[in-house]
Amino acid sequence: MNPYTDYGFKKLFGTEENKELLISFLNAMIFDREGIITDLTYKNIEQLGDNKDRRNCYFDVYCETQDGSNFIVEMQNARKSYFKDRSLFYAAKPIRDQAEKGEEWDFRLNNVYMVGVMNFRFPNKEYPEDSYYHVIQLVDVVDQHVFYDKLTLIYLEMPKLKNMTPRSNSFRDLWLYALQNLCYTDDYPETLREGIFKKLYDAAAMANLNDAQLLAYERSQKAMWDRYSERETAREEGREEGREEGREEKIAEIVCNMKSTGLDLTTIMKITGLSEDEIQKLTN
Repeated sequence: MNPYTDYGFKKLFGTEENKELLISFLNAMIFDREGIITDLTYKNIEQLGDNKDRRNCYFDVYCETQDGSNFIVEMQNARKSYFKDRSLFYAAKPIRDQAEKGEEWDFRLNNVYMVGVMNFRFPNKEYPEDSYYHVIQLVDVVDQHVFYDKLTLIYLEMPKLKNMTPRSNSFRDLWLYALQNLCYTDDYPETLREGIFKKLYDAAAMANLNDAQLLAYERSQKAMWDRYSERETAREEGREEGREEGREEKIAEIVCNMKSTGLDLTTIMKITGLSEDEIQKLTN
């Protein structure tokens, strides 16, 4: 299965049968080693607003560990407007839900982690091409010390991993490599042929899906392809519009140069094939 599909991602990480995969993935992304998180409980992925006028949150995966820490895992296939704002909005929900109702409360909060698996790059080359793992916390901008460490946002720029060679001593690298290449190759390094990674490949095997699951997966795959096609069409239309604007600017430059050399309007019209109104608009 392609883990970037909505069905594939939730099947691999959002089901009780594959809870061990989610535990291992979170240990890798947050701590870079096994054994820190040993168990977790899935929570309702739909978080209702405080009242009927508030928007609801819909998480891909939402869980809690025994010490009360909350974990949100989100798969994002396309960059959206205000992506960072969206991340903070989602992370704020489990923070506010910790408020104890009906009794005195000292505002003590448990940890909240949000892991964003991004099938795109941050815009404007915010990070270098070899930088794909980002940990965000509240930091004092003057001396750079971590001011508050109970809210942690982790972003993974997955397209940057296409040509990566995983470091054998990095559990995180092994997981990222396995996830990025899950549906593209069977030629995995020896370190990825056993243990949790074998369970990952077994869970993702198409042969293990029944007819209803296969249909749901194929619909999810088609939806992902449709979104990709729509984005590419929009990009191509934007490029074509840009090329058209470029041509008009070049023609306007030529017409202005003709006028500056003293050519009269009739001569310019004959040379360019433009009407008087078109020339007037271009030169304006």
